[in-house]
Amino acid sequence: MPSLLLIAVFLPTLAAVLLHGGRDRARGIALAATLTVLAVSIALAAGFPQKPAPGEVFAETNVAWLGGAGATIDVRFNLALDGLSLWLFMLTSLLMVAAVLVGWESIEQKPTLYYRLLLLLETECWACSSHATSSCSTCFSSPR
Repeated sequence: MPSLLLIAVFLPTLAAVLLHGGRDRARGIALAATLTVLAVSIALAAGFPQKPAPGEVFAETNVAWLGGAGATIDVRFNLALDGLSLWLFMLTSLLMVAAVLVGWESIEQKPTLYYRLLLLLETECWACSSHATSSCSTCFSSPR
């Protein structure tokens, strides 16, 4: 499940980077990316434990970026879902599909830029809603 969470977080960024062409192509790629993320978020929700233990996280990815064992600085890439963030994750994926569809006919000037920024916004929403609660304390805790 951690790989599904990583796909959901980084697929919009990949789509934004690869987005080019005219209006029809841009909105088609944006819609395909947001629908794929919606499908992945539904799969994550289906795999969430029915009765998780208090404080339990789901689909956790925890990788050291800087430092590591014995270093004075320990900066980590930490993503996970808990009971509340799972539903925020689902809501965001549904709203992003709606945002693409709302702009379908109304965005006439610079549609590629609009959809790129929308997809980058989706990535930022994922990163904020799926962080593990321990990530802030890990980054700012005193060295051991």
